[in-house]
Amino acid sequence: GRGDGRVLTVLLYLNEQWDRKNGGEVSLFEAEKGSSRSAGWSGRWVNVWPEAGTIIFFLADRIIHEVRPCFAPRHALSSWFCGQPSDFGGDGRQEVADECSVVE
Repeated sequence: GRGDGRVLTVLLYLNEQWDRKNGGEVSLFEAEKGSSRSAGWSGRWVNVWPEAGTIIFFLADRIIHEVRPCFAPRHALSSWFCGQPSDFGGDGRQEVADECSVVE
């Protein structure tokens, strides 16, 4: 998990007519086999561009992600929900599956 307590990230992009040559995408790793906590895991990177109306929800403590360099002003509403990861403490809560959702 993350050391800063972020469990869920929500991003809403506000950039009209975004030119992809300006970068600024968020890259999310989509596991296809196993998980980042096991040997032999594999998957692919999915890029989400900061285009107006795009909203992203992902589990920040579970999904490997990075924000790529940006070469123009980029505007977004960002929200982070903090708490304990779903597998914290073994208190019987159901573990959340590794997944990400992108809506355009």
